[in-house]
Amino acid sequence: MLDTMMIWFFTALSGGAGAFFGTYLRKKAEFTALREDFAEMKKQLAETTAVSESVKIQLGGGYWLAQEKWKLRRDLFQSLLNSVAETGELIREIRDTANAPDEKERIANDPELLAKLHSRVACLNVDIRKAKAAAQMVSPRAVALVKQLTELSATVKAGEEEALMEAILVVVDSTYAKLAALSREEPRLDLG
Repeated sequence: MLDTMMIWFFTALSGGAGAFFGTYLRKKAEFTALREDFAEMKKQLAETTAVSESVKIQLGGGYWLAQEKWKLRRDLFQSLLNSVAETGELIREIRDTANAPDEKERIANDPELLAKLHSRVACLNVDIRKAKAAAQMVSPRAVALVKQLTELSATVKAGEEEALMEAILVVVDSTYAKLAALSREEPRLDLG
């Protein structure tokens, strides 16, 4: 009986030790595998983070560039519209001065007043050149509108007939309205 008890005891002891060491070794193997996997996962996470940050920077840079282009387009249109508006104001001033009662005779007899009107016409040409420069960067349609205005503005002279001045003002106002409408369209800034 002692032999049987000894066998049972050693069987229970070896079974308990086997279960303990089996569980222990299985857990140890699991932890070792997790540790190895963790290092690999950590490396993959670092790579994924680097890629996502790179994409975020590229997208942010693209958005920033688009925003800067939009701001430039807005500024160019403001400059263009201001130049066209100033053109209209100058033509109206020249027309009003030249067509005021007794002004034609006074202009003809007053070289200083005539020089002042010619100076205003020169300012008109400067405004038109500014508009042309801005239009070049905005769009071909803006260039066409300003070209039409340029051709008409070249005919403006102090003391012009009122009907011609009115026709030019209609074109100036029409050009302004068309440019304003063009400025509200989707941006298509040509920067080369």
